[in-house]
Amino acid sequence: MGARKGENVSDVGIAANRYTLVLDGNKQELRIISWESSPHARVDQTIPWPWKPDAWYTLKLTVDASGEKGHIRGKAWPRGEPEPKDWTIEVEDPIPNREGSPALYAYSIGIFGNQPGADVYYDNVSVTPNKKQ
Repeated sequence: MGARKGENVSDVGIAANRYTLVLDGNKQELRIISWESSPHARVDQTIPWPWKPDAWYTLKLTVDASGEKGHIRGKAWPRGEPEPKDWTIEVEDPIPNREGSPALYAYSIGIFGNQPGADVYYDNVSVTPNKKQ
C-alpha cells in the first residue's frame, strides 16, 4: 500500500532477477524496469494504471530467463478481488538478467527537511519458485 502525503503518493513494488514491478504513485502507472546501472533503465515497459493511495493491492512478478530471451510478467489487482487470468504488463528482454534476489521496493515521495515522506506498507509477502508459463 502506498500512502498519500499532501499531493504525493509513494511508489511501491517488488523485484526479482534485477527486474522491478512498480506501482508509480504520482504518475499512476505500472512499470517493469530492469536494474539500473546508469541513469536510464535498460528495460522499461510502462502502462497507465490508475490506483488508489491508502488501498491495498496484490502484486505478482515472474521472470523466465531460461531461453535466449527473458520474459518478464507482472500483475497488479486490488486486494480481496480475484487474481486476473492475464498478466497486466509484460516485456521481453533480449539480454535477460539470469539471477538476482527477490526484494521489496519503495520510493517515498514528499520528503522535505526533517519531515518524512509518504509511507509505504507491505503485508503477506511470499517468495515462491516460478511456474513454467
